[in-house]
Amino acid sequence: MSEPNCLVSYPRSGNTLLRFLIEYITERVVIDFNQDIPDSAIDYLAKGSLDVVPKNPPILRKFHMVDETLNEKELVGNSKVTLIVRDYYDCIVSHAKRGCSKSIEDQIQDYCNLIRYYEWSKNKGCIVYYEDLVDINKQPEVIKEILDSNDISERPNWERYLDNIEELNSKSKSGYIRIYNSVDKTYENKELFSKVVRYNLGYHLSKKYLSRYEDN
Repeated sequence: MSEPNCLVSYPRSGNTLLRFLIEYITERVVIDFNQDIPDSAIDYLAKGSLDVVPKNPPILRKFHMVDETLNEKELVGNSKVTLIVRDYYDCIVSHAKRGCSKSIEDQIQDYCNLIRYYEWSKNKGCIVYYEDLVDINKQPEVIKEILDSNDISERPNWERYLDNIEELNSKSKSGYIRIYNSVDKTYENKELFSKVVRYNLGYHLSKKYLSRYEDN
C-alpha cells in the first residue's frame, strides 16, 4: 500500500487548520510527521467536543521541512505534494513568537527552501494560499481543490462542514491558541524581509509564488 499524499508548509501557515477541516469532512486521519503530536488534528484541537472521530489509515500526511534531522524529504518520497503558502513576514514572525530558536535569517532560508522543494518536485499537487484558506467565503473552494487534486472522493460530512463552517473554524483556532503560547519579541519591518526573501529565492520564483504579497 502506497503512502498517502502530503500537505507541506512552513510552520504557522494553516496546515493544522487544514488537517482539522479535512478530517471533519472525510472522517479520516491526516497524520502529523511529529510523533509528539496525536495522529488526529480533531483529537488534538477539539478535545472530544465534536462527534466526528477520524479513522486510520491516514488519508494525507503533514510536513514542514524545516528540520533536516527528521528526514522529511525521504518520508515524502514520490508522494504528491500540496504546498500551503502564507505571507513570509506573517508566518515567520508568528513562528518566531511561538518560540522558534532559529535566527530570522535561518527561518527565511527555510521558507525559501520549502518553495524550492515544491518547485523541483516531480509530483506537484495544488498550491494553497493561507489567506484564501482562512477566508470563510473562499475556503470551501480551496478545500474542494485539495480533495480533487489528491483524488479524495470520501466526503461524508461535506454538507455538515458547509452548515457549520464558522463554528469549525472557531474550534480549530481556539484549540490552537489553548495549546501554543506566544512570546513577546520585536522584528524588523516587512520591507527588509521582502528584500532578503527576493535575494534568497530569486526573481523568478519570488514572482511565481509570492507576487500577491509584494504590495501588502
